[in-house]
Parts: sequence; structure tokens; C-alpha cells
Amino acid sequence: MLFGENGSLEDMLASIRAVREDATAALAHWQRIADLYDAGEGAYPNRFVLSALVARLLGEQQAVTARWAAWAEKVVSRWDQFGADVDWGVATIRATGETFDADGAG
Repeated sequence: MLFGENGSLEDMLASIRAVREDATAALAHWQRIADLYDAGEGAYPNRFVLSALVARLLGEQQAVTARWAAWAEKVVSRWDQFGADVDWGVATIRATGETFDADGAG
């Protein structure tokens, strides 16, 4: 996506959707792991608290990736071309850590 101007907007949207699908699949993976332990079928239950601690971090990273992808798809789907709106870019970077706008504006 960083060099998206070398393709089409549809290529960019396809990449964003693929990122979201990968993140969603990773989240489902961690839920399946939790299901195994919940059913008493997980390996090494005596150390699962350690695994769960790290799995939570990895899951959170995937969750934010999925939220970012949903936001990015809304943003890019409104573009008619790759633009040079530096102010939007600055505001977008400065908004890091904030909730993604539901309408995809920023």
C-alpha cells in the first residue's frame, strides 16, 4: 500500500481487504486456542497464563489491524485518484492512538 500509486485504487482496496482478512483469521485462531483450553484440551495448561499474556498482545495487534483496514477501506473508497493532501496526511498521523472515525474521515 505504501507505493499504491503504482497500481489502481481497486488494487489498493484489494490490498486493504486482504490485510483485514488476514487479521480476522488471526483473531479467529486465538479464539480457537482459547476454546481448546476452555474445554480442558489445551497443551501445557500449567503455563497457559504465560501464553495467554502474549496471545492477548498478538490478538490486540490483529484487532487494531482489522479496525484500521475497515477505516482505510472507507477512506480509499471515496478517493477518485491518489492525491497530495498533505494536511490530511499530517492529521491522520497525529491521530494515531485515537479511535478511528466511523465515517472514515480521519
